[in-house]
Amino acid sequence: MEKIEKSNTRSEPTTTEKDNAKPHQEAKGTRTRPMKVLSLGLPRTGSYSMCLALHQLGYQNVYHLRDAATQRPEDWEFFASAGDALFPALPTYNKRGMTRKQWDVIFGSCEGVTDIGSVFAQSLIEAYPEAKVILVERDFDSWWKSMQVLLDLAFGRMATFSLNVVEPLAGSGMSASMQKLMVGWLGLESTNPSQAELKDRARDVYEKHHAMIPKLVPEERLLRCRIGDGWEPLCRFLDKKVPDTPFPQSNDAASIRKQVEANRMKLAWMALQRVAFWIIAIMVLTLMIRLAGRMGY
Repeated sequence: MEKIEKSNTRSEPTTTEKDNAKPHQEAKGTRTRPMKVLSLGLPRTGSYSMCLALHQLGYQNVYHLRDAATQRPEDWEFFASAGDALFPALPTYNKRGMTRKQWDVIFGSCEGVTDIGSVFAQSLIEAYPEAKVILVERDFDSWWKSMQVLLDLAFGRMATFSLNVVEPLAGSGMSASMQKLMVGWLGLESTNPSQAELKDRARDVYEKHHAMIPKLVPEERLLRCRIGDGWEPLCRFLDKKVPDTPFPQSNDAASIRKQVEANRMKLAWMALQRVAFWIIAIMVLTLMIRLAGRMGY
């Protein structure tokens, strides 16, 4: 199996990362709105439905993985850097942890975080102790079936081809950052895990996550629920009026796959253009050399 290579890393966001921290983080490391809600149900537990629900209840700029996958693929670099600071399984682990100011680089104008936030649950709870916490739960078997869609984007054949061939030519590190984050979060030993290893590590993460959050969050600041519970428990917990519309139901896996694949196609086109440029340049140079030879130069 291909082992993860070590490299020099950092936990402090670079100037480039801060400048790229839009549209959510206009202030580049300062908080422009209070962080009110951390929805820390694992990815594929209805996190996008919860994101839509929080928006409908009036919360501003609720962050979801779709933002990274569809609007800002470079956000993956930030999350991979956070993995260096937080995930001991990574050979690039630097033990620095993440501060509130660092999280504000990407979440500075967000009143809520869902989905990707669950990967960094403990750090975010410590960074934003004033925020209420929602833990959306789902049975493991159905969760695992759904998670395989996301894991395929990180470890599948297309991901491997894009990471090793396309993205180096296009000058992108999206797939490498995505894969690194998944490796660190799941505690994998390589970037080429078997399905059995993925499922085993996912079950371990699932069980530890659901045991950890109630220990970190006071009972009065924590809501444990399922997406099928509807508006009532959520609105009671957040002290909001129950909307007279159905609770949002959205399956975002297909959308995320579509957008990641679209980003990879865009990178493939960039890589092809760069390769074509050098092919044409070499052909022109070869032709000039041949012509010079025939003319006696």
